[in-house]
Amino acid sequence: MTLALRNLPSLKLDVGASMSQLSAGMALRNNPMDQLQDHKQGIPLHQEILLPMEKVYCDRRVRGLAGQHFYRVQGRPYASWVFDKRIRSDKTVVIMMQPESQIRVGLFAFETIRKIAIRSKPDVGDDTKTSWSVKEGEIIVCDIVRESPHPYGNGPFLRLTDGSGWLFVNKYGDAMMREVQVEQGEWTCKVRNLGSSVLLRKQPTYRKGKAFEDSFQPNHVFQCDRRVPASRISSASFFRVKGTRGWIFDYNKDGTKILDLLSGGPSIKVCENLPTDPAWSVLDVRILAAAIPAIHEIDHNFHSRVISFSDPDGGRTNVYYTTRTVGTALNHPNQGKTQLFRRNCTKEDLAETFEKP
Repeated sequence: MTLALRNLPSLKLDVGASMSQLSAGMALRNNPMDQLQDHKQGIPLHQEILLPMEKVYCDRRVRGLAGQHFYRVQGRPYASWVFDKRIRSDKTVVIMMQPESQIRVGLFAFETIRKIAIRSKPDVGDDTKTSWSVKEGEIIVCDIVRESPHPYGNGPFLRLTDGSGWLFVNKYGDAMMREVQVEQGEWTCKVRNLGSSVLLRKQPTYRKGKAFEDSFQPNHVFQCDRRVPASRISSASFFRVKGTRGWIFDYNKDGTKILDLLSGGPSIKVCENLPTDPAWSVLDVRILAAAIPAIHEIDHNFHSRVISFSDPDGGRTNVYYTTRTVGTALNHPNQGKTQLFRRNCTKEDLAETFEKP
């Protein structure tokens, strides 16, 4: 009897398992096991190390006795295995890998709703706090948005582009940050002649502690490829200088104009339809759904940021939690198959829709 086993989804190494893993990554195993083999056992030790956030494709999966899964990595001339969880002797679980669908990679901007201390790893605990923090209304940019694998209402977690650590959008269901617009395009800017140079920032912020040593002198002309528009408490836009990781602002704190925009504009807007009110968290939606025993969660698409539920009559409710849009698809007794979208919903609207789609 021959069984065909379809390819499993791609996985990424979770950088948040421990501080040591930030630099060490994960060594490939010869067999589906957590412990590393050595030469004393007569089994060659793999020298290949998967780096944090490296993507791997797998074609076999084996369930371990402790509940973790071991995956065979494709494209290797020898047997190579990785695993998704490490079960410690005290029964605590360390997440080592996650499905790629739970991780977004790119350039994303978030505005702080309340002051947060930056963490050394994707965790909300006080023991991971660093000496850095972000203030209410401050903008940060990140290159990784990672869902939490645990159902505690934390996350998604944000890896800051300046390497200073991690932040989180929600903490135990309470919103701490909201995603804001990032514009992609081409801008030609010129530093105004105000008698002093302008430092490039590691983040779109005024803080000099987050500045590079590089600076632009008066009348310097340069190109930019990203822009984060003004936030609700600041009239300044921040531009990313093309070919660098540095950011520069167009207006100073006191309203003084720093840059002249010579030409250009946005070509692509990312997240341009985000609501001005805080988005729902995944936990918000699931708590409301749990109050209606007749409906059941059937899908969660992290990239589209939508959770789907079914009801006994065959209807489907799609909840786009970042934009607070609720879509229902059902077989109406008079109109047949229908779809309806409600936008900018409140939690009361969502609860009513769950009860009466």
